[in-house]
Amino acid sequence: MSQEKGIFYCPAGHSYNNYSHLFHSRCNSCTNENFSREFGTWSSGNVEIDKAIQKSQKNHQEYYGNSLQWIPYNNFRDIKHIADGGYGSVCSAILKNGIKKDWDFNKQDWEYSYVGSKVALKEINDSRHDISKFLREVCYFYLDYKLF
Repeated sequence: MSQEKGIFYCPAGHSYNNYSHLFHSRCNSCTNENFSREFGTWSSGNVEIDKAIQKSQKNHQEYYGNSLQWIPYNNFRDIKHIADGGYGSVCSAILKNGIKKDWDFNKQDWEYSYVGSKVALKEINDSRHDISKFLREVCYFYLDYKLF
């Protein structure tokens, strides 16, 4: 991390005018870049879902909290059916490995949050069909901005 006239730089060269952004070895631009690098390593099997997740990750901002992420089914344990809903089933589950929070530029690895947390798991019945309405609801309630 270097400093020049009140501007601070992470090791990748991204600049911030506030040291607190870099104090904990995290850089929002590095987080966005590392999310983008991983786009080809996962897929939900639905282009609309993938695009919504990718747009959320490209626009990740530290002060907004977490981005949408595709979490593989094997990252859940103790899955218990709660109810059937309009788009599929709702279950409770334990998130084994957590979710990616920020890229730590010193460790060159992800920082995770919610490791071992109980979560609601929404299983979509058939994601091949038009699920635009479902995605709009998720984006409205979770992200408080429009992705479409």
